[in-house]
Order: sequence, then structure tokens, then C-alpha cells
Amino acid sequence: MGKTTLAGLVYNDSQSNKYDHRVWVYVSQEFDLKKIGNSIISQLQREGQYNIGTLQLINQWLDDLFAGNKILIVLDDLWEEKEAELGKLQRMLHVGKKGSLIHVVVTTRNEGIAKKICTNEPYMLQPLKDDMCWNIIKKFSQLEQKASKAQFEQIGMDLANKCGGVALAAQALGCMLKSCDLHRWSEVNNSDMWTEFSKHETSPHNTVLPSLKLSYESMPPNLRLCFAYCAIFTKGRDIVKYDLIHQWIALDFIEPSMRLGEQYLNQLLGMSFLHHSKLPPTSQKEVVRYTMHDLVHDLARSVMGDELTVYDTRLMNHTSQQKYCRGCSSLVFPPSIGHMKQLSVEGVLSAVRSLTALQHLNVSNLTLPLEEFYVLGNLTDLSGLTNLEHLDLSMNGNLGCLPGDLGILKNLHTLNLRGCKNLVSLPESIDALRLKSLLVDGCPDELTDHINSRFNYLLTLPLFKVRFDGSDAHSNLHQLEHVNPDHLKIRFLENVRFLEEANTIKLSEKNNLMRLALSWNLDTDRFLEDKNLLEALLPPRGLKHFWLDGYSSLSLPTWLMCAPNHLSNLVSITLVDFPMCFYLPTLGQLPNLEYLRLDNLCRIKSVDGDFCAGKGAFRRLSRFDLTRMEGLEYWETTYHDEDGVDDFMFPMLDELNTMSCPILSLKPCPPTFRVWRIANSDEVIEGHNISQPSFTRCTRLHISSNCKSGGWKLLRLLPALQELTLIDCPNLMALPECMQHLSLLRSLELIGCQSISALPEWIDTLESLEILSMAGCKMIKSLPPSIQQLTRLQTLCITCNPELEQWCESEENKTKLAHIKDIVSALTDINNL
Repeated sequence: MGKTTLAGLVYNDSQSNKYDHRVWVYVSQEFDLKKIGNSIISQLQREGQYNIGTLQLINQWLDDLFAGNKILIVLDDLWEEKEAELGKLQRMLHVGKKGSLIHVVVTTRNEGIAKKICTNEPYMLQPLKDDMCWNIIKKFSQLEQKASKAQFEQIGMDLANKCGGVALAAQALGCMLKSCDLHRWSEVNNSDMWTEFSKHETSPHNTVLPSLKLSYESMPPNLRLCFAYCAIFTKGRDIVKYDLIHQWIALDFIEPSMRLGEQYLNQLLGMSFLHHSKLPPTSQKEVVRYTMHDLVHDLARSVMGDELTVYDTRLMNHTSQQKYCRGCSSLVFPPSIGHMKQLSVEGVLSAVRSLTALQHLNVSNLTLPLEEFYVLGNLTDLSGLTNLEHLDLSMNGNLGCLPGDLGILKNLHTLNLRGCKNLVSLPESIDALRLKSLLVDGCPDELTDHINSRFNYLLTLPLFKVRFDGSDAHSNLHQLEHVNPDHLKIRFLENVRFLEEANTIKLSEKNNLMRLALSWNLDTDRFLEDKNLLEALLPPRGLKHFWLDGYSSLSLPTWLMCAPNHLSNLVSITLVDFPMCFYLPTLGQLPNLEYLRLDNLCRIKSVDGDFCAGKGAFRRLSRFDLTRMEGLEYWETTYHDEDGVDDFMFPMLDELNTMSCPILSLKPCPPTFRVWRIANSDEVIEGHNISQPSFTRCTRLHISSNCKSGGWKLLRLLPALQELTLIDCPNLMALPECMQHLSLLRSLELIGCQSISALPEWIDTLESLEILSMAGCKMIKSLPPSIQQLTRLQTLCITCNPELEQWCESEENKTKLAHIKDIVSALTDINNL
């Protein structure tokens, strides 16, 4: 067992549930306090990635986030030896106030580092004994299925001794030897590789490398190439599954098959050359990410040799420090490049054009202004990029056109334009390309229709538009019969004319399919009843993500109403725009469901116990979105199971969004949640039918409402609330008096509440308040005297309110605010908040 594995067991142990938060930070050889701090903040906030620029601000954020919380932090693979830097790290992680409990677990290869940073005696992991290494080899080589086991055991014990007590080495050997005969086992045992490294290396970890190198050399040639390519990623970096497969395809390492790419990934996972990422999930929970062990990464770099040169984009605006990548095959620009003040897109591409061997270029999701994208679209010299095979321009919303001479990129296989919502045409020169994949999901219909009229439909998968031009009795749906993708989005199902068209594609037999989206356009004529068509489009049992949009029948087909019986692997379900359906499917017993979105199901009147279908419902659901549910009258947040026990409907709910549900009320108590966003759902806030308070861990609440100050019963029923944000509440003339019961509230943020004329004198009842922020609340021109009684108040932030700022700066009032550590003011446009 290695250091990271042991730390992972601690991190995931059931006893770790006593912590309010758990954080995992991969530190690596590049010690960067800002990176560590921002990673912790991002995981605690769980609302995107943070990039706070100064250590002072990072410490302030951590001070606020740590206060009153129990937090477990794992710092994995620490290499920094300087006592001064380690001291800064210790101080950064001890900034929490009284009431906080911060436990930090550090893994390191260096005993000296452990002794410098640890407050307890370091725990030294001993190498595995030879018999334990042998047990691992036996397990992964499936020795029990072989004949003449005694002869294998003799060689196997010798190999176990050569693993140096490292589990990774034993596991890699076992996987390699699984399909080998006795002669091959003997060859591996007698290989010169075991002595090759010891002649030149002195590190105690060198015993791992021979076994890894032997495993690498046993791979098929194409798999070796795909593995070695992973050396382009920095140590510890998450590798996105589908991005990696697309890069392999673009570089001709594998055939254009997602299924083959997944097979390669499974082989690398089985050999422990890749691992599932230990980092907490992002908001994109369906995104699969991998990482590599440091020693495996070293192997990848070593087999790449001189073929790889690292191009450091962080140094691009310092021309004296640029590295130009002569043999570089892949280049990824970070989103932050858009913030560089001394660099334009034209300058970037001028530099890129010198990379004549470049094959993969990723400039996705840049935060560039419109004029910069105009430059990108009108550059006419792409002659330096003729070897480019994969170009990723996805999620660039300002991109309105592509270079006119795009056709000069004769080797271009893959062009990713996903999410380019302003791109409505392609240059004529694109006809000269031999594209294998043109990804246009999220682009305007005008563009996708134009592409479908010029190219084969397979080019734009996973997006498939059902078309019927009137010249044939059938639609084009039958074209999906012989494809088996991992992701499929079928639009315009209203154009399907006959049920046999749906039966022909045999959707239930497409076992590669993990993500499926089916959609009709509302208010269009149909040839078939939606229910009948959907009944014929039964997905495969392995489906994980399902999206259904524009369904207009009164009821749902059997396979969806009883989804746990047919689709037990579902992780996420999104149901959008059901104008006629009166009933929800019974989804509570789906064992793996983590995300559920109900959007504009206007005939649904209630969410109640029938939704759960028995005890133990929704045990993994972490996010629930209720959006535009204008007919939804009530939600019973608890239900009686068959044993007569009351239970919360969503006991593990982390994030709840209630948007535009105007007549929705809750009973008998507020639901469980960590973060709850409420907008245009005033009856929820008024809390008329709630008879019981919620004593669950309800941490953060965001409200946008038209309610007047007299209601807001909901706040009275959330005594554990710690953070409250009120956004654009035009009818709120004063803070609701029921807020006085929020004795644990640490943060209060008012944004755009322009009718509030003053803070109440009773604000001192919020005795735990540490952060008070007001943005765009221009009617508030002074603070009440009771502000002096908020002795825990550490941060006062005022934005877009010059009069209040002047009040705070007067000598008399400075004395009243002397106990507040940080008073921050800004004149930022309220629309940018």
C-alpha cells in the first residue's frame, strides 16, 4: 500500500463523515502556495474554480471558510524542503478562528520534510513484505486459473522480491503476466531490465521502474503510443477521458472509435498506469477524469525522450523566457491566457505558426473580447499549421467566423466547435478537408442545418437531426442503425414517420451508449404519438445520463415510469418541457442517481411519496433542480416508508435549486441541503405550510424574491443557516425580522436590494456574523450603532455606494468600526457582480 492509497482510505473512511468538509490537494514537485490555497477554496465553495491573486486574500478567504467548521485536508505528495515555505503553508492552514477544527494529512517521500511540517510523529510506511507482493501478483495475474501453479510460484516469489515492497510494481507485473505462460514468466524474471536502472540510479524508488518498464514493453504497439502520449500532461493533472480519446484519434494513434479508446483506457486502468481522479467532482459531474502516479508519469516521460518539449504558456508574455516547441505535437492554452495584457490572439497564433509539427491545438473556452475573435476569424495565414490534425475552438461564445483559408489544413481530422453560439457559417474552403469529426453541439441551428446539407451525418455525431424532406416516405433516423457511439443526441423526433424507423436502429442494443438525449420541438405537428415513439426508443441498460425534452404525451412509457427496473445505472436525469404529462416517473429507487432536473413540467401538481416508491429512496441524489414548474403546488419533503418511518425525500442532497416555481409550497419542513438557490418562488420563502423547522446541516441560502418584508417564514425555520445572500429583492424594504433567529449566521450578503433604506438596529442579534457585504444597496447611507456589538465581524464590503463609503471614512465612524479587520469598498458596476 502506497502513501496516496493510505491517505485515500483515511479520506474516504466512514469516520471522516464527522468533518463538515473534506479537501484533497495534489501538491507535487512544483510547490505553489497560491495554487494550494485556491484549490482548497474551490473545493470548499464548490461553485467553480477560484484564482485569487494574492496570498493575503487567500488567507482571508480561508479564515472565513475555516471558521466554525471541521475540515479534513489531504496534501498529497509534498516535495518542498525549505522551512520558510513550509512555515507559510502551516500558517495558511491555521488561520481559522475559534470553533474550527482543521486536520491536515500530508504525504511525502522525504522523511526530513515530514519532520519539519508535522505536529505529530510522522508515520513511516514500511515496504510491503515479499509475500504480500506475491499475493498481489497472484491476484492480478489470475494464477489460480493456471495449471502447474507450483512452478509459477517459484518464479513468482523471485519476482515479488524484485518489486521492492511497492504495491504498484507488483500490480503492474501481475497485470502483465496474466495471459503469459511459464516460459514468459521466466523471461521476465531473467530480464536485464532489473539491473539496468540500478547502474545509474540511487533513488529508493528505482525498484519500481524496471517492473513498470517491463509492463510498458509488453503492451501492444498502439497502446504503448497512447500511453507515452500522456507524458504531455503535467504531474498530478487531471486528464479528461473524452478529451484524451479525441486527441488519440486526431493523431491517428487509434481508429476513430470512442469504443476502442475506452478499451485502451480500461487496459491502462487495469495495469494501474491510470487511476480515477481522487479530486472531488466538479459541477460537471458526468465528466470522467483520470490521473497518473508520479512514477508512471516518470516512465511516460522517459519513453518519450527527446520527442517531448514542454511549452510553458505562463511565460508567453515574457519573450526572453519563451520555449518554442520544435517537436511538439500537442499544445493546450489555459483559459487565463485571455487575461494577458501584453498578448493578442494574433500574437499567440503568430507564435503557434512557428510550431510546424503541431498536431493538436486547444484554444477552447477563452475569455477574450469580441474584437480579438474578429482577429482570429480573419487571419489568412495558416500555412505554418499544415500538420494540425485536431483543432479545439469549443465554448468560445464570441467567435463569429473562422479563417477563410481553413482548408489549407489538409491533415485536419477533428474540428470542435461545441458551444460556439454565435458561429453561423463555415468558410467554403472547409470542403477541401477530410474531416472525421465536426462537433457542433450547442451551435445555432442555422449552422448545424448547413453542415448536415454539406457533409455526411456521421461527421457531426453525437448530434443527430432527424429530417424529412418530403421526397421519401421515411425520415433519416434509420441511418443510426449501424452506429454504436458512447453519446447520442437525437433532435427533431417529430419528423419520425413510422415506428419501424425507431425499431430499426435497435437503440437498446447499443451497449456503448452512456449518454442519451432525445428531443422534440414543441408546437409542431407529429406523425406519431410521442409516447408510442418513446416506447420504441428503449435505451440500453448501461445508460448513465438521460435527457428528455419536448415530450407532449399525457403519460410516459412503461420503461421510464419503472426506470429502476430497466435503467438501474442512471446517474443523471433531465426532463424538460412536458406540456401535457400529469405524472412523474417513480425514480426514488434508482441506486446510482446523483442529479435530477425537472424543468417546465407544467401539469405536475405535486412531488410526494409516490415519487420515492418505498424506503431508502434517492440515497445518492446530491443535486435537485426544480425550474419553471409553474403548476407545482406542493412538495412533501418527507415521506412514510412501508415501516411507517418518516424520512427526508433527498437525505444526501448537497445542492438544491428552486427557480420560477411561483405557487410551490413545502411541507412539513424545509428539505435537507448544503446550498439552496431560490428565485421567483415566493411561496417557498413565505413558508405558509411549513410546520416544523429543519435542524439538518443547511449551510448556504441564496434568495431572489419579490416578497415583502413581512413574510419570509422560511428563514425562521433554518436555525443552522450559516450564509445568506439576498439578490435583487425589489419589494424588500427592510431585512426580515425573522432573521433574528439566525444565531449561527456567519455571512450576510445583499446584492441589488435597492429598496432597503437601512440596516435594522437588531442586527446585533446576528452574534456570529463575520462577513457583511452590500453591493448596489444605495439607499443604505449609514450603519446602525449596534454594528459595534458585532464583535466577530471581520469583513465589511461596500460596493457601488459612495455615500455609505464616505460615512465609513469619517473619523467619528471609524471609531465605531474599529473592531472590523477589513473594510473594503469599490465602485464596480453592479451589472458585473
